[in-house]
Amino acid sequence: MSQRHTISGRRPALIWLSLLIVLLVATALVVTVLFIYPNHQRQQQVEQHYQAGVAFQDAGDWDKAVEVFEKVVVIDATYKDARTRLAEVKAKQQEELAQAQAKAVQATATAQARAEATSVAATTEAKVAQATSVAATATAQAEATAQIQEAKATTQAQATQSAQAQTTATAQAQANVAATVAAAPTATLQVLEAHYQRALGLINLQQWAEAQVELRVVFDTDPNYKDVQSQLALANAEVAKLTPTSTSTPLATPTPITTPTSLISTPTATKESCREWNLPSDFQVWPNHENPNRDSCGNPGVWHFMGSATLDRNPSTYYLLPRFVTDSYGKVGLLMWRDMNADFPGVAFNATGVDIGMTYGMTWSANAIWIHPGSSKLVIIGWRSPISGNVKIMGSVLDGQTGDVDDGINWYIDKGSIALAAGSVDPGGGQNLQSGLGGSSLTEVAINQGEFIYLIIHPRGHHYCDPTFIELTISKTQ
Repeated sequence: MSQRHTISGRRPALIWLSLLIVLLVATALVVTVLFIYPNHQRQQQVEQHYQAGVAFQDAGDWDKAVEVFEKVVVIDATYKDARTRLAEVKAKQQEELAQAQAKAVQATATAQARAEATSVAATTEAKVAQATSVAATATAQAEATAQIQEAKATTQAQATQSAQAQTTATAQAQANVAATVAAAPTATLQVLEAHYQRALGLINLQQWAEAQVELRVVFDTDPNYKDVQSQLALANAEVAKLTPTSTSTPLATPTPITTPTSLISTPTATKESCREWNLPSDFQVWPNHENPNRDSCGNPGVWHFMGSATLDRNPSTYYLLPRFVTDSYGKVGLLMWRDMNADFPGVAFNATGVDIGMTYGMTWSANAIWIHPGSSKLVIIGWRSPISGNVKIMGSVLDGQTGDVDDGINWYIDKGSIALAAGSVDPGGGQNLQSGLGGSSLTEVAINQGEFIYLIIHPRGHHYCDPTFIELTISKTQ
C-alpha cells in the first residue's frame, strides 16, 4: 500500500517536466521559423548576388558586375569585400570609357592624316603636269625634273610631319584621358579650368580632335561647367566633318543642359483635342523614345526626364537624362532613361505588358512608371506647358520598396522655381499630391505656354531602396 502511494505522487512532476520539454521545443521551432530561417535565406540571396558579381567581374562584364554588387551593398553594406569590388568594377567602367574615347580620337587623327597626305599628293601631281607642259627644251625639262623631285620631297616631308603631329596629338590625348580618369575622384575646379582653357586654345588652333578630348573631360566631371556643352557640341560637329563615315563614327553630341525654358523651341501649334496630359500614356517607348518626350497629340518637348547637379531644387541645374536602356535589371521591356555612367537618377517604364516581381516584395505593374533619385541628385519629371491658361495637377507617389535600408522619400511640386506643394512618404507608404502641404493649390494653377511644372523626388537620407511609383495627370480647366 505504501509503495503504490509513492509512485502515484511522482506522476504530476513527470507531467510538468514533459510539458516543459514540449514548450521548449515549440519555442525553438518558432525562433527558427521567424528569425533563423529568414536570415539564412537572406544570407543565401546575398551570397548568390555576390558570387554572380564576382563571375561578371572575372568575365570583364563591368556593367553587370556593378548592377549585382550594388544589390549586395543594398542588402548588406558590410558583406565580405562587396564595397571594394564595386569600387573596382566602377573604375574599370571609367577606364573602358576612356579607352573608347582615345580610340575614337586615334581614328580621327589617322583619317585626317590620310586626307592631308592625299591632298598634298594631288598638288604634287598638278605641279608635275604643269612642269611637263612647259618643258619645251632640254633645259626646261631638266628644270621641271628638278622641280618635280623637290615637290615630291616636300610632299613626303609634309605628310610625315602631319602624321607625326597627329600621332603626338593622339598620344597626348590618351595620356590626358588616362590622367583624368585617375584623378577623377579628387578633381578640383582648378583642374577643370585647366582642361577648359586648354580646350579653348586648341579650338583657336582648329585642332578639333584634341579639343574634343579636353572638353569631354570637363563635361564628364561637371556637365554644367561654364559653356562646356556648347563648346563640346561645336567640337563634335567639326570632328564629324573631318571623319569619313566609312572609317569611323562621330562622337554623339551630349544632350544640352540649359535653363529649362530654353531646352527646346516653343511649340508653334497645339491641337485642340489636347486638354489632358497623362505621363504613362504619353511615354514614348523604343524605338520612338525621345527626351524631351512629345505628348499624345504630337506636341514636341512636353515631358522632360531629368536629373540635377545637386540636391538643391534649382531649375538652372536640371539636365536631361542622356542614356536610354531597354533591359533594366536584365529584363527586356523595362525601359529607363538614366545618367550616362550610373543607374540613378532614372525614370523607368514597364513596357512588358505584365506585372514584374522585383526585390524586397516590390511588384512593378504593367505600364507603370517609377523614378529613382541618385545619392546626391534629385530625379525630376518636367512638364513644359504647350498651352496658356489654368491647369489642374493630380497624381500620387508610392515608395516602392521596404528594404532594411529604406528611409522613405520627400516629394515636391514646383512651378519653375516657385514651390506649390510638398510631402513626405515613409518606407512602403504613399500619398496623393493633393494631400501634401499646399496640395489644395494644385486644383487651379495659372500657367503660360513654355513654363514648367516639376515633380521632384528627394532621397531624404540616402537613395537606397528609393524606387518611387508615380501617377501624374495635368488637365486644362479652362
